[in-house]
Amino acid sequence: MQAVAQQIPCSQNPEMQSAVAVQVPPGGFFPQLVLTQKFRFLHDEIEAGISACREQCEFFLLCGGGCPSNKLAEHGTFRATATAHCELTRRVVAEVVLANLELALASAT
Repeated sequence: MQAVAQQIPCSQNPEMQSAVAVQVPPGGFFPQLVLTQKFRFLHDEIEAGISACREQCEFFLLCGGGCPSNKLAEHGTFRATATAHCELTRRVVAEVVLANLELALASAT
């Protein structure tokens, strides 16, 4: 499941592109951004949030650590873990699917 999470990088949301001074086109790469102190700081903050999700969330493999833009919008920091978006699009869906699977398995036996 880890591979699925990595195929949909939420950190490349259009919302995040407005957070930097240079507009990065989808799939674009600007080496001058990587070398800036601001970029490194933002990268470290996002990674800290992903690590916190990895440690705290049983559904980490479904999303790979959430969407940084949602964390920033809802909590004012990239270091946050759960967001409303996460709750409604990942956790609730996973819990409903798991509950239905358990019911189906129980009735099949």
